[in-house]
Amino acid sequence: ENLVHRGTSSDKHKDVTSETSKQPQSEPVEDKSNFHFVYTIAKVLIIFTVLSVLYTLYSLSYSDTPSTPRTPSKVTNTKGPHFGDPKLTGRLYTREELARHDSHGSPILLAIMGRVYDVTKSRSYQPDGGYPFFAGTDGTRAFATGEFNDKGLIDDITELDHDSIRSIADWVFMYDEDYPFVGKLIGTYFDEKGDPTAALMNAEKLLKKANKQKATQNKEKVKFPPCNGRFNQAEGQVVWCTTQSGGIERSWTGRPRKYFDPTIRTKRCACA
Repeated sequence: ENLVHRGTSSDKHKDVTSETSKQPQSEPVEDKSNFHFVYTIAKVLIIFTVLSVLYTLYSLSYSDTPSTPRTPSKVTNTKGPHFGDPKLTGRLYTREELARHDSHGSPILLAIMGRVYDVTKSRSYQPDGGYPFFAGTDGTRAFATGEFNDKGLIDDITELDHDSIRSIADWVFMYDEDYPFVGKLIGTYFDEKGDPTAALMNAEKLLKKANKQKATQNKEKVKFPPCNGRFNQAEGQVVWCTTQSGGIERSWTGRPRKYFDPTIRTKRCACA
């Protein structure tokens, strides 16, 4: 008879154990969670540091506060620019050529102290702007006097006082900073070769004298600060002193006194 061997329970156990031993054993898994945590933190710190450095460099390069004045300033630039800067290069313009570049021209040009600038980018010098009369001409005198007519829009500054000369110097400084210099105007301040004329050299002397006088005035104001003042019909002229009157900060107040200022050769109210 054919006999079927069914096996015992111990035989079955041996077979299962044998099969199990044949299965590949998995390797123990190393716990890397701490390593990944430290790596992530270090990565974030590095990125943050790089971004901080880039932001600092950007802030230094593109600060909203300019390091130099962008508009005419009253007493901030005591030395002023040199009217006859020998490094200026550009084409030479006749008065007739400059006149063709008025507020309707392209480009729009203006001159100040014989220096010609391209002011096309500004609406102020276009026909509907605030100062179209400066375009196409050298109206140096008007920058100081505010006479925006044929009498004032000229380049002669020989009769102007020291404050007016410094004011023009500040305007020249502003145009140098804000607009492209394109050339020189043949006439009062530059000759046919583009060289400075005697008038320009004299203007340079006037500017130096004006700056020297202003420096002396500033010293005098520190010593005898100007008074604060106001005027109205009810009270008339009222003057008083504070620790900041005249724009001079100090530890003492003083009292209003009439003072003959030798730098301006007239009397003024001073705190003493």
